[in-house]
Amino acid sequence: MKSKKRKSAKANGKNPPANQAKKPSIADDLSLFVQHIEALAGSFPFITTLVNAARAATESELGKYLAKHGKVIRRKGTSVTYTVTAEHASKVKRLRNRRDQGRHAGTIIPRSFIVALISQYDSFLGRLVRALFLLKPEVLNAADRTLTFAQLTQFKSVADARDFIVEKEVETVLRKSHAEQFDWLENKFDIQLRAGLTAWPRFIEVTERRNLFVHSDGVVSSQYLQVCQKQGCDLHGGLTVGQTLDVDPDYFIDAYRCILEIGVKLAHVLWRKLAPEEREAADQNLNEISFELINNENFEMARRLLDFATCVLKQYSSEQYRRIYLINRAQTYKWLGRDDEALAVLEAEDWSASSDKFGLTVAVLRDEFAAAAALMRKVGRDGEMKREYYEEWPVFREFRKSEPFAQAYEAVFGVKFSVQESAANTSEPITANV
Repeated sequence: MKSKKRKSAKANGKNPPANQAKKPSIADDLSLFVQHIEALAGSFPFITTLVNAARAATESELGKYLAKHGKVIRRKGTSVTYTVTAEHASKVKRLRNRRDQGRHAGTIIPRSFIVALISQYDSFLGRLVRALFLLKPEVLNAADRTLTFAQLTQFKSVADARDFIVEKEVETVLRKSHAEQFDWLENKFDIQLRAGLTAWPRFIEVTERRNLFVHSDGVVSSQYLQVCQKQGCDLHGGLTVGQTLDVDPDYFIDAYRCILEIGVKLAHVLWRKLAPEEREAADQNLNEISFELINNENFEMARRLLDFATCVLKQYSSEQYRRIYLINRAQTYKWLGRDDEALAVLEAEDWSASSDKFGLTVAVLRDEFAAAAALMRKVGRDGEMKREYYEEWPVFREFRKSEPFAQAYEAVFGVKFSVQESAANTSEPITANV
């Protein structure tokens, strides 16, 4: 379920003054972070499939060439040893090198995705800390950093000096370990960030594994084990120094979800504490992120964020946002096949005084399609529910397949509903979300 977007000055045709500094935007930084993490997650299966296919092709080509031009001298299980004449040795060597390169790529490339996930998180954290300092400059005033007279003479204004200090503070934070970064954030902004954060041990393990990939070719070190044990990480049966870690698809999915969850939750907790006057923008941002995850059928990731939105966050810019979070949370449980939990979310709330938009979506999630269709007719074509909402919102995906929906849609809009009609009618931007 989406909320109505507020228009920026630029969207209204008004450009900000040329001499006006750009205000830090946690919303923009957070949206970019999510897009980058989602891009990595979407690319991983495609890239690894290509790498595995190329490796299989080179191994097959080598096997066929040896079978044709070589002579078997030994067999042991599935292993076969060939000898070839001098005229074929050069070609065999090239094919064997390509095969070995494919095998190495099959190990290195999945690891590189973990490195990229953490790199994106680190980059986002730097932007977030910078934005928080600019939002609350009094926090920066308490910094211990000093400037020499020579440094001061290089700045044209106090603002330039402030920006310099901000950059140095950000650099200092990013040089810390990821656990130390949370220590710093909690101390600097006087807030608990890890209480109830179940993803924390996984986050530490992923970041420490990234360090192994970068610095020791994935070989387990005593430091990795010490840090993971200290933070309560589940190492699945135990590891010992000298073992080599890699990345399989299941591990990557867990890592991707963890990094995205940590980044979004961290940003929203800090943003809402330090800038309560921006709570509406924060609600809009969290709603848009979770809605897009649902729209892309990433229901598990959306569920995690919406559990956070409804069970951890306690203050909202409006009652409407709180109810939107509840509706979207219920639908994530429903699409995950957890119908009882979806209904429990709905039943815990009194919807009787809600608008027809909420009543309609609640009826749909309860599979009360006849009641939902009646509300469609009541709202009509000029009410708070626009035609494209019915056609595109994921909350209506099963309702759209029903006869009550088809009849109500035709009665309200004067045309029969079809998938082709829905796909074609997307020129007007959606301004409100379920």
